[in-house]
Amino acid sequence: MNAQPPSFSAHRLAHLLCAVVVGAAGIGYVVGLRQPVRIQRAGPSESAGAASTSDVIPSTHYAAITDTTAWPNRSFATRVRGLPAPTATPDAPAPVVDASARDAALRARASRRAYAGAPPTIPHAVDARSAAACMACHGDGFVVGSVRAPKIPHAAFSNCTQCHVESAASALGGTTAVATSFTGLESPTSGERAWPGAPPTIPHSTWMRSDCLACHGAGGALGLRSTHAWRQNCLQCHATSWQLDRRPTAGDAAMFWSDVNGEQP
Repeated sequence: MNAQPPSFSAHRLAHLLCAVVVGAAGIGYVVGLRQPVRIQRAGPSESAGAASTSDVIPSTHYAAITDTTAWPNRSFATRVRGLPAPTATPDAPAPVVDASARDAALRARASRRAYAGAPPTIPHAVDARSAAACMACHGDGFVVGSVRAPKIPHAAFSNCTQCHVESAASALGGTTAVATSFTGLESPTSGERAWPGAPPTIPHSTWMRSDCLACHGAGGALGLRSTHAWRQNCLQCHATSWQLDRRPTAGDAAMFWSDVNGEQP
C-alpha cells in the first residue's frame, strides 16, 4: 500500500515556517550590527565607598577600537615634534665662533666615534628599538636650554641601531678590550683655502652627510655653526675633497690587500 502524498495545505505551512525563520534570522543579524545600548544597573551608593558610574571606562565599539587610545598610557602624548626647529635667518645674529669653541666641538665629535667616518655612538640609553622613536627627536632636531638633539644629516632608514650603537650598553655587561693595530682616519679640523678669504673646502667626505645644516646650522654645536646658514647651496662655494669623495679604484683595493696580507692579490 503506497503512502498518501502530503496535502496542499501542509506544503504551504512548511513554506510559511521557513519564511518566518529566515526573516527572524535576518532581522537579528541587522540588529546585532547596531551599537549596543548601555544599561546602567543600580549599584552600591557612593557613600559606601563604591566608584560612581562616571569613573567607569565605557566600552568601545569594535569599529572604533583601532582609532581609540586605551590602556594605562591613554593620556600620554609626545609633543617633541611640535617644538620649533632651530632655524637661521639673515636677521639673526651671527654666532661668535673662536678656535677654542671649534676645538671643543671637534673633540666632542671625535669622542663619539671609533675613528673619523665611523657612525657616532648614542650617548644615552635606547629603550625603543625603532626608527620612529629616534626620529621623534632627531628627525628635525631641537635645542631646549642645554639639551640639544642634532638633526640627522642623511635620509632616514628603517633601523638606526644597525649603525649607531649605545656608547655604554648596560645589557652587554662587562667588555674586554682587545689589542689591535688598526688606525683609522684622523678627525677633520678645517678645510684648506686657495687664498686668504676664499671659501674653505669641506674637510670630510659628504657620504651620509647630505644635510650640511644638521651640523653647521642653528641646531649644531656652537663651534661648528656657520655664520651664513641661511644660504641655499653650500656646495656652490665650498668644494668637496677630491681625496675623500672620490670613488675607490682597483689600485686602492690592491694597496689595501697588500697592507693587510703583505702580498698582492
